[in-house]
Formats: sequence, C-alpha cells, structure tokens
Amino acid sequence: MMELKNAEIEAKKPSLLKQLAHLQKEAEERTAQKKAQMAALKAAQDSEQTARSENPEENAITVLLNLFDSGKIDRSDLPEDLFDNMIKEKQEAYVKKIHPYKICQGKDGRFRTHVLDPNRADKRKSIAKGSYEELIEALYDHYHAIEHLGKATRKKICTMRTLYPVWMEHKKLEAASDVYPLRINTDWKRFYENDDIVDVPLEKLTPLMLEEWALRTIKANQLTKSCYNNMTIIMRQALDYAVDSKLLKENPFRSVSIDKKRLLAKTKKKDNCLQVFTDEEVQKFEALAWDDFRKAGKKVYRLAPLGAMFMFYTGVRVGELTGLRFSDIINDQIHVQRMVRRDDHKVIDHTKSDSGDRFIPLTSKALEIIDAAKTFLKEKGVEPDGWIFSEYERPLPSRIVEEYYEKYCAAIGTPHKSTHCARKTFTSSLIDANINIRTVKDVVGHADERTTYHNYVFDRSTPAEKKRKFEEALSY
Repeated sequence: MMELKNAEIEAKKPSLLKQLAHLQKEAEERTAQKKAQMAALKAAQDSEQTARSENPEENAITVLLNLFDSGKIDRSDLPEDLFDNMIKEKQEAYVKKIHPYKICQGKDGRFRTHVLDPNRADKRKSIAKGSYEELIEALYDHYHAIEHLGKATRKKICTMRTLYPVWMEHKKLEAASDVYPLRINTDWKRFYENDDIVDVPLEKLTPLMLEEWALRTIKANQLTKSCYNNMTIIMRQALDYAVDSKLLKENPFRSVSIDKKRLLAKTKKKDNCLQVFTDEEVQKFEALAWDDFRKAGKKVYRLAPLGAMFMFYTGVRVGELTGLRFSDIINDQIHVQRMVRRDDHKVIDHTKSDSGDRFIPLTSKALEIIDAAKTFLKEKGVEPDGWIFSEYERPLPSRIVEEYYEKYCAAIGTPHKSTHCARKTFTSSLIDANINIRTVKDVVGHADERTTYHNYVFDRSTPAEKKRKFEEALSY
C-alpha cells in the first residue's frame, strides 16, 4: 500500500513542481511590480522636493512624465488610466497658468473662450469646442505650438515647412468645423508639400520670389479665381501668423499682385438644368426611391432611398442627413444640430457653421418618409430612437446616398446631379413660392442672404414653362 502511495506521489511530482515554479514566478513578478511602483513614486517625491515647486502636485506629474519619456518606468508600472489622467492634468495646469480669458459653457452646450489675435479690432477671437476637455486640449496645442515655434526660431530653422504645422494648430482653434482644416491640408499636399518654396527660410522670401511661385502654380494647375484664392490661404495667412509671432516684420505675400482676369482660368457656370431638379424629375426620382425601399433585396442600408428623398423636403446637407436622429423631431420640425464627417464617418456634435444649427418645418411628405422609416424599424424589431435613416448603431454613410443619386439620375435620363443639387432644388422651390428670404436663409443654414441668392437660387422651369411664363408676362 505504501509503495502504491509513493508511486502516485512520484507520478504527480513533475506537475506539482511545475505549479510551484509558476507560483514563484507570479510572486516574483508582483514583487518586481511593487518595487517599480515604489521607485516611481520615490523618484517623484525626491524630484518634487528638489524642485521646490509652488505647485507640488503639478511638479510630481511632470517628473513622472519625464520618467516615462526617459524609459526609466513603464506605463504598466502605474494603475490603469493614471497616465491619461496625468496628461490631462498637466495640460489643464499649463493652460490655466498662461490663458488670460474665462472659459464658459454656452446655451448650445459647447465650451467657449478667446485667444489673442492682433489682426482683429478687439485683439482677440472666439473659439468653441464640444466639451471642456476638447477645449483644454486645443488651447494646450495652441500655446505649445507657439512655444515650439519660438524654440525653432532660436535655432534658425523657420521655413514654411516648419511653420505650417504650428499655424495649422492655431487655425484649428478658429475653425467652425473639422472639415475646413482638412480642406486646407488637402491644398497643402497638392500645392506646397513638394514645392521648393516651403524650404526657403522665411526671412529670405521676397515678393518677387512669391509672385513667380504663384504664377508657376497657376500655370501648372490651370487655377480658377476660386481655386487660386483657396490655394493662397496657406501662404497668406501663415505669413501673417509669422508677423504676429515676431518672426517677420512684414508679410511679403501681401505685396504680390496677380492679374486675375488675364491669368486665371475662367469658371464656366453650369446651366440651371444641371444645378437643380425639375418637378417632373423629382416625381420620377421619388417613384424609383419608394420602389427601391419597398423591395426586400439584399441592400445593406434599406432606409437609404428614404434619406435620398428626404433631402428634397428639408434641404439638409448629406452629412447632416446621415446625422439625423428621431430625438431631433420636435413638434413637426426637425432640429439639425450635428453632422457625420465623410472621410472617417465620425459624428460631429455641431454643424458646418453656427448658422447651420437650425429648425426646419416638416411637410406632410417629409413626415410620411419618417413614418415609413419608423414602421420599417419596428417590423425589424428595432426601436425607432436612434438614427432615422439607418437600422444599425452606426449612421448611414454619405456615399450610399450619393450612389442612389447617381443611379436614379441615370434611370430617369437626366445628367448626373449630386445631393447638393437637391439642397439647391429645395432652396429654389421656397423662393419660387415667395417665402421670405430671411426665412429661406435660416432654414438652409446660411449666415448671409447673399450666399443664398448667389449660390442656391436657380430657375427650375423647363423650356416650355419658361416660354409660357414669357407669354403671360408680355401679354400687354
């Protein structure tokens, strides 16, 4: 019996030894981790006492971050989320120390403040972000960029290439949406990134040099007036920023004069028939959309055809359309207050501009489309409390709506018209119905009536309708 027991013990011995080794290893790891944590905290305390900082907590955070940067301690040495919290605390302390303006929360829930701007009459400009944390981060990037620029200047390395990222951080502060900085960055990559002009030291840039660069760029890209103005925003405003930052005494690009009428390509305006849909085209478009929606098929986004139609009755931008939720419907009006960015599908908690936040009355046809979406979702077992035009937790992608516009235009035999043409159709229809221009301006989200009239109002009449109207008007 004894021999049998000894044999069992010998058989289990390798397994027991393995378990024991595993337990010893875990104990050693816990001991090492505790030692690392103690070393990190001791280093922070020692450095805190040595520095004699007026703000010991802030100094300890700085020391710990320096230890991370130097590789002396690892992120896993500290409790979860402590590193991120330290970053946020450091940024907030940095901003509070140098930011001279109050931070307030507006009625729209966004946080606002000001930064210095010597070019304005009151020497400051307003900035806003969706949360307090986002505003603090933006302010930190702004002031940190200025500090970095000062260091770069002392090293005599300031060119447009080194100035651009610093100026962009400043530009993001005043941008009403995330879309504008993206457009600027696209121009940088297209016109500047591979051009020698961006590596010339700022102090050596002359009006003649910049004029020759502008002329080369115009000729190589056949720029129109609008494209030229957009392209030169970077050079013009970045050098203004350099002047404000005391890097230059004056902006040499302000002395550049281009004969725009002679040198820039002429922009040929599209015919009215390419800018808006006629009544007949809208009716055919809707018939196709309803038919598509009612077909079971294998469409991933079954509600997309409804969204395509909805644009004719609200005039929303496609990014605003995909960002609409059922909670935005209030007393037969829809509140447009967010948008979905096209490139990364990120939901932005504001519209293209402050004027874009608006209420649009819902017509009977618009309400019919919403009811159809609700019914569809309920039949699918989805509670209609999320995105209006998506049966998923994610919003409908803009490109899906645009594909339907391309498909339906081809089907009804009209030249391709974009989603923006539906917005112009909506605006032109309101003007045709003699609705007050201020009301039209507000529901389409424009800050200026001139934008509405100049860019969004077109004649939707067919040739036969125009002839009939002329006959009526000139029947003396």
